Amino acid sequence: MSGSSRREAWLDGLKGFGILLVILGHVLSGYLDAWTFPEAYGSFYPVRTWIYSFHMPLFFLISGYTFTLAYWRDGSLRRDRFFRQLVNLLWVYVLFALIQWCVKQAVPDLVNEAYDLRDLRRMFLEPLGNFWYVYVLFVIYILAALVRLPEWPGWWLLAPAAVAVMAADLHLDWTQLTVYRVLYHFFFFALGCFLNRRRELIGSAKLAGVSAMCLFTAGYFYVYWYVRYWYANWKLGIAVCICFLLLWLFYRFRTLAENRLLQLCGKHCLELYLLHTFFTAGFRSLLPLLGVRTPWFSVWLNFTLSTALCLLLAYLAGRFRWTDVIFRPSRIWERMRG
Repeated sequence: MSGSSRREAWLDGLKGFGILLVILGHVLSGYLDAWTFPEAYGSFYPVRTWIYSFHMPLFFLISGYTFTLAYWRDGSLRRDRFFRQLVNLLWVYVLFALIQWCVKQAVPDLVNEAYDLRDLRRMFLEPLGNFWYVYVLFVIYILAALVRLPEWPGWWLLAPAAVAVMAADLHLDWTQLTVYRVLYHFFFFALGCFLNRRRELIGSAKLAGVSAMCLFTAGYFYVYWYVRYWYANWKLGIAVCICFLLLWLFYRFRTLAENRLLQLCGKHCLELYLLHTFFTAGFRSLLPLLGVRTPWFSVWLNFTLSTALCLLLAYLAGRFRWTDVIFRPSRIWERMRG
């Protein structure tokens, strides 16, 4: 196997693992927010907290890594590809945010968070729902290009790391939450850009061991010696350590990285991300009507069905070019120019 194909395999496997955690986390969040199974709160909450401690930082780190692969070459930005991707990101955010808004208007009694016209008017300042990742990624792409992020030396990462720590307690309202998300996740995106240049660090067993020890220490202080003003430090440390350990595992262990399910989910990661919330919310309301009232069985059934249906739709979408209108509109423009 060539180095290039190996990198693609482990990245797809890691993305697949990450998106499965996103789906599971949103299933748990839906049940917790709706107070569907109050007797299971004590078991749902720790699992969700563990997932939420690193799953989005992981995706921004991967995004920084792939940003350098796809849009940066020989010290300069590949502008055509970069602007096409900006169009894709902006389009899918607007389209799916509008779809979600319409769905919540149609069935307000079945959702945890209702939207009104104010939310729609402010969707470019306060991203709607779970699609904030696409919104924030769009902003970070622009910032990364402006500051030439893939060219930064390693020690420059201290600046976005310090900003991320200071930003952790900034989110007092939804507008500030958006600012926090940009500032906090910019560090992980920058770390991904750096690791693309220093790939030997990803496979370092010594750094993996150090990360494991740091993770244990940060986790201990976070759980047993919680101090509000130290929260950002432990939160950032836990996320960095878990992300690096996952990078190391998927980079070093081919069997794990090339798992067929993870590869399939990684290949269709965008479609899974955009579609899954509609299914998880729907099954949360449907399963109790079908007599499924065992907490964890309901969670796993919701997770399994939502993932399977999203993968089916993603597979079908891949067989028809017209679906590029939904997920990758820049491809249509390319074909028209060709």
